[in-house]
Amino acid sequence: PHSLDHPQEHTTLPGLTLFGSGGHGGSPATGAAALTTFSQQSVTHTTTSAHLLQGVGGGGLGNVGGILNQEYTPQIRNVWAENLDQEMATLRDLASKYPYVAMDTEFPGFVARPVGNFKTPSDYAYQTLRCNVDLLKIIQLGITFANGDGAVPKDVCTWQLNFKFNLNDDMYSQESIDMLTKSGIDFA
Repeated sequence: PHSLDHPQEHTTLPGLTLFGSGGHGGSPATGAAALTTFSQQSVTHTTTSAHLLQGVGGGGLGNVGGILNQEYTPQIRNVWAENLDQEMATLRDLASKYPYVAMDTEFPGFVARPVGNFKTPSDYAYQTLRCNVDLLKIIQLGITFANGDGAVPKDVCTWQLNFKFNLNDDMYSQESIDMLTKSGIDFA
């Protein structure tokens, strides 16, 4: 598992580099994604997905290789059971040209706190996050592709994978569900 003390850690799969994040702001449901551009030897830049998609800061995803124009609006594609195979084929095709992936997850909040002695406050925070991620079902996974220059695929650059989640059967924090509902997730 990645430590909260080392948010710039990454996982490399053949031809694809994944940069992840946990939640912030008190709830895993408010998670932010990070995309880190790096050389072989060192990490050089980290920014949040909001900045990436809005083109804030040099080289962000919204910057589309340094030539942001006001007509460019990144599109988000929703992935459900009925279009999963088609969209996964598209993602596999994109991975070779756009090997950097920013990730954002939506979880149903905090429902448990770990018990025990913890070495540091950050250890307690990590164990709290880990405990809740282990217990709860993911609601949504967002991924945005970019190349080494920060350019994103034309038209659609972000995919939202929507998972089965039932308010009658699955555990959740009401505060997180309210926030997710206000941000547009329909649990019906």
